[in-house]
Amino acid sequence: MLSIKGRIGVLTSARNQQGEDIVTAAFIRSFSRSQVYRVKAWSDMEPSTQCLVLINPCDCDYEHLKDRLAAGLKLILFGTLADCWAEFLGVETHAFPVESAVGNTVVKEESGVFSHSLWKIAYRFHDLTSQVPYQERYLSRYDFTDEWNNHGYGRIGVQGDPLYAIAQCVQCKVSDEELGWIENEFGEKIGSYCTVHDSKNGSVLWVNRAVGPVDSLEWTIIEQYLSCYRSAEFFSFPYLLEVPAGFTGVCTMRLDCDQAIAAARPLFELYCQEEIPFSLAVLTGLPMDQADWDLIHDVVASGGAIVTHSVNHQPDWGGSYEVALKEALESKWWLENAVPATNVNRYLVSPFHQNPRYAVKAMADAGYAGFIGGIIHNDPDYLLARSGVVPYMGDSDFFSLSQQCMLHGDCFHNYGNSIAPYLETFRFHHSCQSIFGYLDHPFSSEYQYGWLTESERLAAHRELIREMKSVDGIWFCNLNACLDFCHKRARTQVWVDPKGILQWSGQGSEKMTLAVQARWQNEIHSLCAK
Repeated sequence: MLSIKGRIGVLTSARNQQGEDIVTAAFIRSFSRSQVYRVKAWSDMEPSTQCLVLINPCDCDYEHLKDRLAAGLKLILFGTLADCWAEFLGVETHAFPVESAVGNTVVKEESGVFSHSLWKIAYRFHDLTSQVPYQERYLSRYDFTDEWNNHGYGRIGVQGDPLYAIAQCVQCKVSDEELGWIENEFGEKIGSYCTVHDSKNGSVLWVNRAVGPVDSLEWTIIEQYLSCYRSAEFFSFPYLLEVPAGFTGVCTMRLDCDQAIAAARPLFELYCQEEIPFSLAVLTGLPMDQADWDLIHDVVASGGAIVTHSVNHQPDWGGSYEVALKEALESKWWLENAVPATNVNRYLVSPFHQNPRYAVKAMADAGYAGFIGGIIHNDPDYLLARSGVVPYMGDSDFFSLSQQCMLHGDCFHNYGNSIAPYLETFRFHHSCQSIFGYLDHPFSSEYQYGWLTESERLAAHRELIREMKSVDGIWFCNLNACLDFCHKRARTQVWVDPKGILQWSGQGSEKMTLAVQARWQNEIHSLCAK
């Protein structure tokens, strides 16, 4: 049993069980299991608890906590505020305006670049929002139909969804406590989205959503709050960074080979010329000729990566656990035999980025270590702000990395034949020390993913590569190496011992020598092997 000075307790109750699974996993992804535990009853609350997380806190929770709120405890509240909490925070709760449903309405942006909801969230500059990469974000944003959001974040509805929608209409009385608010299509403030309430001996952060910002780079607000905010007065929790020691950022690319694998050769040769690792997610049920096999082996020989993309690319992994398990096992077996000794059997990319809960369990049961998923269109539980463990899997270290940036001709043309929005997304991730991953597809005779010609596509990829190369310290890695690091990070434990000394432990792949980093007390620490 580790001796730990400070822990984060997530209060559990039957009424919030699904949300608590999602939120607990999110805290573990940043702060590791050693610092996060579930409070199943008030009598179970550990003396080392320095932060408590509550979802939809009720009046009885306030009665239990009111004495501790003046004793140096940090509190994080997600979702609806009962009357006692609203009074304590100095906010007013109201019914949603009758026209609030219009906030979900999606329209085309004026220049035609992307689609977005009529309502959005705006942030003011504050110590806690300093790492949020956008001053405003739409409740939903789409670059391709209603499926992909190249900025990477998930959908926030207005009412209806008990987990992912705006939970309540709240008016903050003290402007200095309001970090973010909801605006309508006319720029008028509808209500508060995020506030911080400080007193001499305590602090409370509230987010107007039952799962908080788990699916967005806005999660940096949580990391800042627990690690850096008023760190001279309150306990400072170390949290794990997504960038290994020695680098300023991480970039990985892949092609999802739903069709015509060999058609990717011109793009592969471009990446070889630019000395950037190339990765393929292979649909193992595709009929393959010699040109396909040649490309697969050339990718491996060049230092690239091959992962599975299932056997048949079925929607929702075929609709059941049994079908999903069969797909996962058969594609794993196929790659182990077809491309031996390349680490291909550890990771996969979910077809359509669809991840029903039974399919996630099937992937884990098939012996994979982790998967790529995450998309605004579906399965919000698996769109993750940070890589790491997924909800509903208990103590398993099975993990996921969300990648929702699609370099396709459709988007490129909507952007005015420009890669500028892709560079914007790259910079968002770089500023948050988050992994930036993007994808394209091989061409086929049936579908070219919006590209007019191969030369047009090559020029766009080349320009993006060279712009990213102009940023110092980027680790350009193949997908297997990237996921090896994510796996190592997911198994790293970090904590502060009773003497106030930073401690860590972990298990990592022998192939993965890069050190995980943690931020603690406003400094970055390399967690090298002891």
